[in-house]
Amino acid sequence: MYLFINNIIRTGQVSFCYLWIILCYFPFTILTTGRAELLKLVIFGTLVFSIIYLNHKHYSFSSKKRILCTIAVSGILFIIAFFFYGNFTGKVISSTRTPLVILSHYLGLSIPALDKVVEKTVIESGYVGTHTLGGAYGNLRSLGMNLPHVGGFLPFVVFNGVDTNVYTSFYMYIMDFGVSGMCIILAIFGLLFTFCYEELKYGNASDYMLIIYAMYSYSYIMAFHDEGFLDMISTKIIYNCLIMWVLIKFLKIKSAKV
Repeated sequence: MYLFINNIIRTGQVSFCYLWIILCYFPFTILTTGRAELLKLVIFGTLVFSIIYLNHKHYSFSSKKRILCTIAVSGILFIIAFFFYGNFTGKVISSTRTPLVILSHYLGLSIPALDKVVEKTVIESGYVGTHTLGGAYGNLRSLGMNLPHVGGFLPFVVFNGVDTNVYTSFYMYIMDFGVSGMCIILAIFGLLFTFCYEELKYGNASDYMLIIYAMYSYSYIMAFHDEGFLDMISTKIIYNCLIMWVLIKFLKIKSAKV
């Protein structure tokens, strides 16, 4: 998506060698049976376009106005796609599930549902990190350790007659580390992200810090929906960092030729 958007802005041409890869990704957003991947795709595409376009236009006032319009259009398109994706999972508009009810369901019930679960839930096992360290548990099991399968879907609760997932990362942190542990963990995350951002901002960071920041920063933004920081403690971080490193080297070589 980055290469596709960058090529359009820099050259004004649509390159189908990049576009077909993006189009092939959409079926996978449907197969997840949820809208989280679609949301990430829209946010990522909008951010990448905004950054490249503003840089290309030297952050002019007119370009900033166009970006505001782009964000508004992206939001409208996402809402349309949001309802369209419901047809694949049976979550369709009906007389009792109006568009406003559906939007309020997904956008407004996370915290009330979390509160309802925390009221009556206790620690379920003697293992540490069973909600946040699923990747680490999987790696240790592959090494022969006798550990349970942990993680999985967030629980459903009924709130005022509406059943909903307990989204937000706070649920997982509270279940594993308690309320005090959650506050400490989020404070540490804030310090780490602030430090990395300041290093990148003033040009003191290496490519490796840029890779790490790029890999993890989205998890902080998406904390309202799901936990993504501790979940990265698995072998997939090796593959992701390797891909990011190759991409940075490719962009540097391409930039040097220009």
